[in-house]
Amino acid sequence: YDRDDNNRRNTSVYYTSHTTSDPTVLTKEAAKVDPVTYSAAPRNWENLTFFHANGHSTLKNTIELLDCWSSRPDFPPISIYSSDGGSNDTYWRHLRDGRPMLNVQYHSGVFVTPPMYGKMMLETSAIVCPSISEGYGSRLARAAGALVLTTDGAPMNEFIDEASGALITGVGARWTGDKTMMGPGTEFNVEHELICDTVDRVLALTPAERSTRAANGQTRYHEQQAYFKAAMAKFRRLLRRELTPALRDNFVSPAVVDALRDIADHGMQGRSTLGGPTIMDINTGMYSVDHPIRRWEFTSSCIGYVKDGNGLINLYRQDPPVQFTTEQYTLYRDVIESIRLAIMDEFRLSTLYFTAPTFLTRLIGNASWVPQEMHDEYWHAHVDKNNTRHYDYSGLLYLADYGVEFTGGLFAFLDKDKNTTVEPARGISGIIKLCGYLSII
Repeated sequence: YDRDDNNRRNTSVYYTSHTTSDPTVLTKEAAKVDPVTYSAAPRNWENLTFFHANGHSTLKNTIELLDCWSSRPDFPPISIYSSDGGSNDTYWRHLRDGRPMLNVQYHSGVFVTPPMYGKMMLETSAIVCPSISEGYGSRLARAAGALVLTTDGAPMNEFIDEASGALITGVGARWTGDKTMMGPGTEFNVEHELICDTVDRVLALTPAERSTRAANGQTRYHEQQAYFKAAMAKFRRLLRRELTPALRDNFVSPAVVDALRDIADHGMQGRSTLGGPTIMDINTGMYSVDHPIRRWEFTSSCIGYVKDGNGLINLYRQDPPVQFTTEQYTLYRDVIESIRLAIMDEFRLSTLYFTAPTFLTRLIGNASWVPQEMHDEYWHAHVDKNNTRHYDYSGLLYLADYGVEFTGGLFAFLDKDKNTTVEPARGISGIIKLCGYLSII
């Protein structure tokens, strides 16, 4: 694209990945509505069944796969879904030559809905993807938890190895010309004898070994999906940072994020999870000595509250009272101090006094939830300084990843010259002037 199409959009590629949806997710959802049609039978790792689908693609190498099964009537059954002319001609040629292929269930031009396609992938033991060029079938097969047989050539062997599937080895590569977008490139010679050899190796494995390899492949799929989402979130933050000088990445460590979330979970236990915000302040009864924030002490009548749609309660006066450890209070204090110093640095302040309350907020999306008051709806445009006169600055420390743990709920900060939208991510601190609260989400 850069060389042959002059990169008309001046694009830079940071990371790429297949993003095709996992059809088995649709199957599981459909089974909740129609369990008779869509509930998948358990896999049988002892008596294997094989599966292959190519749509209309000739790069899936269905012809060689048919040649393999035609030469081995002793192989377990395989279901093949194909719509390309070459594969159809090959299938009928074998029939005309007196090779009926009783172990092949061949479906030509059959449309299969995504939920039904996912059901087939959930039920089959092994999925054969002997592609001669890059494809995403092996990726979907791993997501389904099947044992994947695929070409020992890039990029197929970048996802699968002998610990997480079975590689069709011995393939040779050929260069079909200069590589362009969706044009010529590297192709592999995946001959039917090599496919048969790989099937023989899979049949020689024990049922436990087959199951273990398939499970490893599925685990790697989910790990790579999580990595891809995190990489894209980081990339979005990289772009946002150019527009948001007050956005600080990696403001606290992952361990601190986990510890703050533990504090929130502990204090909010038993509170509503049906939707909307839950707000918790653990230090309203704290006061400082000699310094606006560095030395905090606790009064005997310490007040801390949790507020949600069911009302407001005193954390330390409920039965039983919520108890936090000294380490948790210390960590919370240190994070607040770090935010105070960051605000001073951002706005070049010589003095900034801590103002209570600070609080942790948990937002739960639920379309059926009904807000009790306007403040329950965080998306209203407002100036916090107008709401709470003694607040001059605030910081937000995000404890959840947008696009990974939730969707929607972006924060937009409205300025005279521009608007800035922040995609929350763990450990990011967005520091903004003239806002009225510290929201830890």
